[in-house]
Amino acid sequence: MNDTTLFSLPVKETISSYITLRQLDEIPVIIVSHPKVSAAISLQGAQLLSWQPEGEKACLWLSKNSLFRKNTAIRGGIPICWPHGFGLVASTQSWFCTFTGMAIDSA
Repeated sequence: MNDTTLFSLPVKETISSYITLRQLDEIPVIIVSHPKVSAAISLQGAQLLSWQPEGEKACLWLSKNSLFRKNTAIRGGIPICWPHGFGLVASTQSWFCTFTGMAIDSA
């Protein structure tokens, strides 16, 4: 998976002139296409998948081996949500935000 692929996904919904909703396999993705920056954010875990200032190279790494499936961690990017680090680290529940679906709420 590369940034070009993310930004060429078909648009499912236009949220604003700079923001669209797209689908990457089983994961909904928000794409920001602004004159100053492009970004992609997974709604599963609110994970930043891509960040590229205008005229610059992409700033984030995203594994080619990432599986964009529900309840599967995405390899690479930056999780925006907090990990719930209380209790056992080896517990799946300690990272519940990784698999939590986020929603877009209008203002």
